Amino acid sequence: ASKKEVREIIDCAFDLIEEALVKNREVNFTNFGVFTPKVRMGRVGTHPKHHNTIDIQPTKVVTFRMSKFLKSKLND
Repeated sequence: ASKKEVREIIDCAFDLIEEALVKNREVNFTNFGVFTPKVRMGRVGTHPKHHNTIDIQPTKVVTFRMSKFLKSKLND
């Protein structure tokens, strides 16, 4: 396969992963790990320069948990 074809395949795969995460679905890669969308709760923080309190809004994040197989490969 040419570089252009490989790039198109990888872009398509990332688009599918992105679509699943936006729909709050887990993305599981066997022997690699799981990407999970989560909501980080809002909280009260402190402005580092002015030291006044600010409200930090809830945000969506993606977490990754590696598989036992990958963890064992990395720690060999």
